[in-house]
Amino acid sequence: MKTTVKCKFALIIDGSSNPAINFKPSKEFYEATGIKRKRFGQIYRGEKSPMMAEMEGVCKYLNIPLSNIFRDSI
Repeated sequence: MKTTVKCKFALIIDGSSNPAINFKPSKEFYEATGIKRKRFGQIYRGEKSPMMAEMEGVCKYLNIPLSNIFRDSI
């Protein structure tokens, strides 16, 4: 079964896919990624799908490859 992009996005952000990442969004995160707090919550909860620029910004901020979001398994 394939995991959707928005679910993988949440798994990567919350550290489920990599326990070494203990992520808590900060003001710096929101500024660096250009994602507003409310939108981030909507993406994280799966209410909205992330745009490519948002995924790229988060991956760059967390220093992880964007391809991790598009693989069939994490």
